[in-house]
Parts: sequence; structure tokens; C-alpha cells
Amino acid sequence: MGHSHGSVGHIELLALYSASCMLFRFKNFIVCGYSSDMVQFWLFYRIADAEENLGESEVREAHLAKSLFYIRIGDKDKALEQLKVTEGKTVAVGQRMDLVFYTLQLGFFYMDFDLISKSIDKANNLFEEGGDWERKNRLKVVDAPEILTVIGKIPHLSEFLNSLYDCQYKSFFSAFAGLTEQIKLDRYLHPHFRYYMRGGNYPAFIAAGKLHCKIDKVAGVLETNRPDAKNALYQATIKQGDFLLNRIQKLSRVIDL
Repeated sequence: MGHSHGSVGHIELLALYSASCMLFRFKNFIVCGYSSDMVQFWLFYRIADAEENLGESEVREAHLAKSLFYIRIGDKDKALEQLKVTEGKTVAVGQRMDLVFYTLQLGFFYMDFDLISKSIDKANNLFEEGGDWERKNRLKVVDAPEILTVIGKIPHLSEFLNSLYDCQYKSFFSAFAGLTEQIKLDRYLHPHFRYYMRGGNYPAFIAAGKLHCKIDKVAGVLETNRPDAKNALYQATIKQGDFLLNRIQKLSRVIDL
């Protein structure tokens, strides 16, 4: 099939179509060997074609593809702008939630805490409109089985958690010392490194009542003294009873006078 000069022919469109297919199959389109300009041209063509020849659903998907493209190349401003355009063409609550999650990805990548906070609030509002459980769970802590599959990949983390649970404080603080290096390397935890180090001072933990134990400096050990709720209630009742008896005795002296 021939085509005139100055127009986009069948072969060129086929190449652009192949580029877009590879783009949305792989996370990094650069390895596919196609330029950013070529992909943007195809996305523009896809949106125009959908608006002229297809339905609302196809138009939305075309705009979403453009949003994902800007996210993948790290263009934050254009990505946020295109996500807003896509949101304007989105009716279903679940799909609107997905757009919020894409915005959250940008927020976390660029450490934009204001964007993260606003996106979480927006997601919670959408939940109230009837979001599904699968999407609701994305903002919650992952289940224990999922944690156990990755806990061994981070040095000292397993010992850190298990020793705390088992009240093996010597092992806990040894693991904590090893874990500090991992905290330094983590882009999200690193800003809080000084806070973690202050919290790692176990005498301060004990003084603040965060650890129910006392230090035996003579024996060089920590003695746990976990509070008994019933015993605490009993002691409180005795104390209040003594206070009441003292008040009654004072009152009886006044009456006798």
C-alpha cells in the first residue's frame, strides 16, 4: 500500500503501534530502543483516534496510558497534570482509587509528603463512597505471611523482631546495632535515623516505662517485672480505700467537736 510524501504511512504507524505495545508490556521503554518523542507521538495519535472513533472507555484508557508514560519517565509535573485529565474522564470509584495510587507512587518517589498526605485523605474519602476491599487493603499493613517472605532479606531484621517479642533484650540491642546501618541506607528511614538512635538507649526505654523491667547493676542483668492488671487494680483499690478511711476519720473528729 503506497502513501504520499508528508503523511504518516502504514509502515510508520505499525512501528509506532509496536513501540506502544512494548512500552506498556515492559516498565522501562528505553530498552526497547524507541525514542520518547516517538512514544509521545503515538500516545497523541491514540487519544485523537479514540476521541474521534471510539467510546468514552477507550478515551479514558488512552489518557491513562499517557499518564503512565509520564510516570515511567519520571516527569512529575506532566504526570500529575495528565492524571487530573484522566480523573475527569473517570466515573468508577475503583478506577479513581487507582489514579490516587499512581499519585502516591509519585509522592513517595519524590518524597513529597504534602502530596502523599493529600492523596491518602483522598483515598479514604473514596473508600467512603464504596471502594472495594482489594483496593482498601493497599493502604494497610501487609499480612504476616507476606512479611515473613521478605523478613530474611534484610540483615538483622528477623533477630531484631523476634528477640523483642521473646524479651531477649541483649539480642534485641545487638540486632538493633546491626540494623542501624540498614536504616542509614534506606531513603525513607534515613531522615529518622537520629530518632531511632535515641530510642535505642534502653535505660531511656526503661525510665519512660516502655520496658517493664529494672536494671540490676550488681548482677549485670535486666529483671523483667511485667505489670499484673489485677494486682494493679487491687493496689489502686487499697490506696483509694485508705484515703477514704482517713477522710472519714477526720470528718468524725469534726462531728465529735
